[in-house]
Amino acid sequence: MAAPKPARPVFPPADRALDTLWSLLAEQSVATGNVRYNCPVVIWQGSARTHAILATDPVQERSAREVEDPEMGEMIEFAANGGTCPGYLVQAKSDVAPGVVVIQEWWGLNASKSDIKDIAERLAQAGYTALAPDLYHGEAAEEPDEAGKLMMSLRIEQASQDLRGAIEYLRELTGKPVGIMGFCMGGALALYAACENPEGVAACVDFYGGYPKITPDLAGLRAPLLGLFGELDRGVNAEYVQRLDEELTTLGKAHEFTIYPGAQHAFFNQLRPESYNAEAATDAWNQVLGWFGQYLGFTEEQLNSDEQLQAAIDTEDES
Repeated sequence: MAAPKPARPVFPPADRALDTLWSLLAEQSVATGNVRYNCPVVIWQGSARTHAILATDPVQERSAREVEDPEMGEMIEFAANGGTCPGYLVQAKSDVAPGVVVIQEWWGLNASKSDIKDIAERLAQAGYTALAPDLYHGEAAEEPDEAGKLMMSLRIEQASQDLRGAIEYLRELTGKPVGIMGFCMGGALALYAACENPEGVAACVDFYGGYPKITPDLAGLRAPLLGLFGELDRGVNAEYVQRLDEELTTLGKAHEFTIYPGAQHAFFNQLRPESYNAEAATDAWNQVLGWFGQYLGFTEEQLNSDEQLQAAIDTEDES
């Protein structure tokens, strides 16, 4: 029996190119049987533009997105620890959009297995100005052994200062406390930085964060923490998650954890098909947007409307 054709979204007149893109991708997916019937299409309606991307394999999704956006952001240098740190900045359409710092996995920002720049772009499409600092300052790894060496050689004090610089850069740019999120090594560093910068971080997201070189000062944490983990993660396992949950509960820290059944470590990374889990990643992304929307103080509608966003900020400033 032929696979049913997924429902076609209705695009506004300005997005007729996406209508054509949808047709091509939908036909290809039906022909190859790659439609995920529970979520055949990922729609990203951001302040900059609308995206329609078939949720099949990661290479197809990424290349489809690049049809419209070959480059959304730019590499910048921001002040950190008396010097500078490089980072990938992607600005939302609105000048008053809230900011989010995105922290790399152990591969490095510019590694072929790193999707951190893609995630920064997705955040910008969702209405947030995103900055991904390059904590390795230009270095990157392609093999696990090499990545492990880079991770263990990272100077924590320098990384801490680089993250503080990224937080302050976005605070100055947006005029508001920021969100922070990270993956693997970056997830642990996101929690660490949120504890070290309680005045600057309003919301934190930790994707399967584990890093043996750091112990966050959980007593200093003010930002509500969203933790997203995989059931089959052998490093950041259920025992670790339970222990962290108990410590945060004892300290009275706001947090919410999800462990995805059948998901491995790095289940969110589309560039690693051996571990990518589309169902878990889709739910996790929705949770991220909901978390930042709640704790950075803006609804999706406000983020996608310059007028509504400015009005919400003006109202907040008056209160």
